[in-house]
Amino acid sequence: VRGGQRVWFLYSLMMCSAKSKDAAAPAKILKYMLEQNRPYSTIDVFMNLHKEFGKTCVQRTLDQLVAEGKVMEKVYGKQKVYSPDQSHFPEVSESELKEMDRTIAKLQDELKASNEQYQKQMSGAHTHSHTHNTHAHNTNRVNSSQKFSNCTRS
Repeated sequence: VRGGQRVWFLYSLMMCSAKSKDAAAPAKILKYMLEQNRPYSTIDVFMNLHKEFGKTCVQRTLDQLVAEGKVMEKVYGKQKVYSPDQSHFPEVSESELKEMDRTIAKLQDELKASNEQYQKQMSGAHTHSHTHNTHAHNTNRVNSSQKFSNCTRS
């Protein structure tokens, strides 16, 4: 960061921290980034925190966290993407990764079976509802034609 930019950056950080609500931004944004452990743009963080902090404050806080080495920054054209520094997370062994993969596959199978069961129940409920509605419609049609024939006889 060049001299003038550095002064503006430090001034921006002071202004961001000057508001009592924004003083909590660094801790809250870092906590969010570590919990999610995935890349986000400034806008993503701003929106995902339900606009709790201003967009400018979020940007400055992310820049501060990058400067402190707590968050990594990757630039794609004009877009910056931030992710937590992976050194904050414990190493995972190959056997632990395989166990996680087995657990994920098992849960995906359970989800698929639950979705299929749900779809069967919904299609059964829809068929029953459709049959009932058709019967009610036919009954109304008979009643209407009887009423009409009663009117014409008079």
